[in-house]
Amino acid sequence: MSIPENKEQQRIRRGHSAAQLQVRLFEPKRRMYLHMSGLGVVKDSIWSWRGHRYQANALRRHALKADQDVALLETVC
Repeated sequence: MSIPENKEQQRIRRGHSAAQLQVRLFEPKRRMYLHMSGLGVVKDSIWSWRGHRYQANALRRHALKADQDVALLETVC
C-alpha cells in the first residue's frame, strides 16, 4: 500500500525543483488569501498573491514590522 503524495511531492517528481514551486499565503483565522497587491485579503484564490517562498518570507517579515496581526501560512499552488 503506497502513501498518497501531496502536490509538492508530485511536482518535484515531475521535474520541478522545490525552489521553483510557487505558494500562496493563507490566513487560517479568517480562511482568506493574501490579495495579489500584497495588501489585504480575499476569499477567492483567483485574486490571491502568488509567488516564491523567499518572497513569501519577505512579505511575512514586512507584516511583522508593520505590526499587523496576521498569521500567513504557505499553501502550494
